Amino acid sequence: MLSSEESDSAFINRFEVPFGNALHDLELPSDTLWLEFLAYVAVVMGMRVSSLHIGYMFLFWPKSLKLRPKVLDSDKTWKTLLHDARL
Repeated sequence: MLSSEESDSAFINRFEVPFGNALHDLELPSDTLWLEFLAYVAVVMGMRVSSLHIGYMFLFWPKSLKLRPKVLDSDKTWKTLLHDARL
């Protein structure tokens, strides 16, 4: 869970979640818990939470670097994503 200081300054995170051959925009506040995030993504994708394999890339990363997605697989990596999104 985020500290009360971080919760007070919650912001909206926008995710593009695969949905068939398209992308579904999912907007969640930064105080969303890891398990809540998983549940939202699973519903959008029509999958079980246990079947999810999630990676992410920030839109502001330079495309010229051809970076690979970072793995998002735990509360720790979720908190890292939220921290990095604030920068």
